[in-house]
Amino acid sequence: MIRLPVATAKNPPFRCRIGCLKAAFIILTGLLFYPQAALAAAEGPRVIVTIRPLHSIAAAMMAGTGAAPALLIAGNTSPHDYRLKPSDHRRLATAGLIVRIGGEADGFVRPRAGQAVLVLADLPGIVRLRRRQAGLWDGKTAGPAAPGEPFDPHLWLDPRNMMLLAAALYQQLSTLDPAHGAIYRRNRDRVRASLVSLDSELRRLLAPVSKTPYILFHDAFQYLERAYDLHPLGALRDVEATPPSPRRLSALYRAAGKSGSQCVFTEPQFGEDAVQSIARRLGLRIGILDPLGTPPDDGSAYARMMRANALAISACLKNE
Repeated sequence: MIRLPVATAKNPPFRCRIGCLKAAFIILTGLLFYPQAALAAAEGPRVIVTIRPLHSIAAAMMAGTGAAPALLIAGNTSPHDYRLKPSDHRRLATAGLIVRIGGEADGFVRPRAGQAVLVLADLPGIVRLRRRQAGLWDGKTAGPAAPGEPFDPHLWLDPRNMMLLAAALYQQLSTLDPAHGAIYRRNRDRVRASLVSLDSELRRLLAPVSKTPYILFHDAFQYLERAYDLHPLGALRDVEATPPSPRRLSALYRAAGKSGSQCVFTEPQFGEDAVQSIARRLGLRIGILDPLGTPPDDGSAYARMMRANALAISACLKNE
C-alpha cells in the first residue's frame, strides 16, 4: 500500500510538490537551451581574417575577451594562389566580422549582405603604392596608386599601416561587442605601443644597410623599402609573379654587376632554386624573406615576421 505524505508546515501538500517539479523542469530546460546566444555574446564576435599578418593584429586586439579570430589562409599558401574550400564558405558565412587586405589579393572573399567587413586598403591614411614591372628599378618605389588603379597589396609590411588596422579594429570590435569595450581599448593601446617599438627596432637594424643594393626574386616588399629607405635594384618577378621582358632582365643583370650587389632574396613560397641561376652568374649570396610569417598564429606573429625579415636583410647585406 502506497502512503501519501501528510501535509504539514514542514511537508507541503503533494500538489505543491508537483508544481515545484514543473517549475524546476522549466528552469532546467531554459538553462539547457536558452543560453547559447548569451554565451556567444559573452565570448565576443566571430572574426575571420584572410592572412596571417592581419590575423596577428586581430588576435592581439581580442586577447582577454574569451574569443580569438580565425585564420582563413593557413600554412605557407599565398593569397594569390588560394582557392576557397566548402568549409571556408561556411566559416565566412557565419562570421560577425571579416578582415581582409582589399583589392585583388583576397578578392575571392565575398561578404554576405549586411556583414561587417574591415578592408585594410580602404582605411583612412593608408597609402596604396602602384605596382611595379619586374626588372630594373634602381631603388625607386612606384609612388601612390590613383583611385581605382591596381595597387601593390602587401600593405602590412609597413608597421605604420598596422597601427591604422589596430585602431580600426578597436572601432569595429567595440561596436560589435560593447561588453568588452574596455579590454579592446587597453589592447589597442598595447598593440600601438608594441608597433611603435617594433618600428624603432627595424629602423635601427636596417639603417646601416639602407643604401646597399640587392635583388629580389618577387616584388613583395615595396612597403618595407619605402618605410626604411632600402635600395633594391629590381626583381625577377612582379607582384603577380610575372617575369620581366628579356630587355628589362638584361638591364637588371647589368646593373647588379656594376653596383656590387651582394645578395638576392627569395621567399619560402618559391625556395632557393628560383634564384640559383642569378646567384651563380653574379656571385650573389641567397637570403630568405617571408611576407606572410610562420606559426604559431598568435598576437606576436607579426612582430616575429618583421623582425626576422629585417635580420635576414641585415645579415645578408653585411655578410654576417
